[in-house]
Amino acid sequence: GVRAHVSRYERTMPALPSGFTMKMRKHLRGQRLNAVAQLGTDRVLDLLFGLGDRACHVIVEMYDRGNVVLTDGAYTVLQTLRRH
Repeated sequence: GVRAHVSRYERTMPALPSGFTMKMRKHLRGQRLNAVAQLGTDRVLDLLFGLGDRACHVIVEMYDRGNVVLTDGAYTVLQTLRRH
């Protein structure tokens, strides 16, 4: 089986949030997490926030050089954490 865990590990926070963080806040503020799905047997999670026109997905790739991708409801990429 595959599972993801919440951690209490605290990281130091930068004085100013990154552009990725600001974009995530803009699109996810006030949204509710509606669904969590694993994509096939891959180490990829699809987190659905909101419904209808305001729906957004956060795709989390849990690999060595994984990424976090913010998309709209139609899976159009809005922002990525890392650019490879």
